[in-house]
Amino acid sequence: MTPKRWTETYIRNLPIKEKEYNENEDGLRIRIYPSGTKKWTYYKQDLRGKRTPVHLGSFPAISLEQARKMAAVNQANIYTEGHALLDSNNKGITFGQFIEGDIYQMAGKRRLSHYEIMSNLRSVVPQKIHNMPINHITPTDIQGFIEDREKEGKKKGTINKNLTNIRSVFRVAFNSGLVDENIMKKVPALVDDTVTEKMALTDDERKRLIDTAEDMSLDQAYKRKHLPIFIHLGLDAGLRKREILNLRWKDIRNDSLRTIDVDIQTSKY
Repeated sequence: MTPKRWTETYIRNLPIKEKEYNENEDGLRIRIYPSGTKKWTYYKQDLRGKRTPVHLGSFPAISLEQARKMAAVNQANIYTEGHALLDSNNKGITFGQFIEGDIYQMAGKRRLSHYEIMSNLRSVVPQKIHNMPINHITPTDIQGFIEDREKEGKKKGTINKNLTNIRSVFRVAFNSGLVDENIMKKVPALVDDTVTEKMALTDDERKRLIDTAEDMSLDQAYKRKHLPIFIHLGLDAGLRKREILNLRWKDIRNDSLRTIDVDIQTSKY
């Protein structure tokens, strides 16, 4: 049975057959020959959808981990060098093209807020920045965006939310090797002195909330059996609604610390 994700043992134990055959995983292909030779190939796809084979070498000289890294580098080169882009002049993919491309879309599709982030990036980030090669954008360009938003009378909290969305773009671009530096680390958030303090629940309110959620004698209690764990995660771990809804079983580790990996857009804790 083919595993969901290849392992080194799975590749090593692929059977030798009378005729050569292929195994594929996310564009990475290994071809097994009757002689016992196993060769890696990666099919990189440019921004127009054209697929090009890139030969990476033979297994086990090239391990599974090495083949995956080589495949990632080859795909990133499409964005870095601007392959198959009209009028790119080898300057690279623009900000607008990157946010609409597979790398950024795949990175964000797990978040419930991805649609809102995309809508904000498309409507708020000026066309000037959309048309700039992403590896040419500087903190000065982002600072100009901030100043323009302030002149429009936008609240500092709103501008900070805009910056959070832009940070997600450069974080993914940096992690994928498209840019050498995450410039947004040099762009601080605005100090918002208009934010009102949010009051926490008192101990009595917390107790009554939990007791009510766990009371299965109430009408239609069977419909909200899931609420106690949601409430405890919110109260005890400080998680927000979207952070809780994004959790999957693989995020919960039953180690000595009983830790949970939580996606909070800018980092993981």
